[in-house]
Amino acid sequence: MLKRAPNQPVSTEIKLTDDLFIKTAVVADAGTIIPTHAHHYDHVTLLACGSMRIEADGVLLGDYTGPVGILIRAGVKHTMTTLTPGVVFACIHALHGTDGVEIDEPHELEMED
Repeated sequence: MLKRAPNQPVSTEIKLTDDLFIKTAVVADAGTIIPTHAHHYDHVTLLACGSMRIEADGVLLGDYTGPVGILIRAGVKHTMTTLTPGVVFACIHALHGTDGVEIDEPHELEMED
């Protein structure tokens, strides 16, 4: 059973144009897990600062250090784990004419009380 990170990620959603959506996150602590989820369309995660590990469909996609853009394919279940404190990243999505970003199969982590 996992312990909840004392400092939860701080995120902001920004819709910049008619078809571009960006969700930013600042994660204070190393070892913070962003739960497994997938999206209907390809998107890019821009890791601006710090390091993170990304698993895609249960396989290590890689360990990345920012600044770097990471392509996440549509329908791929991905999980992100911060490797350093002070990680800053942004998920950049084309909206494809929709009102927002749809998440497929979001997973909740089982946490200690």
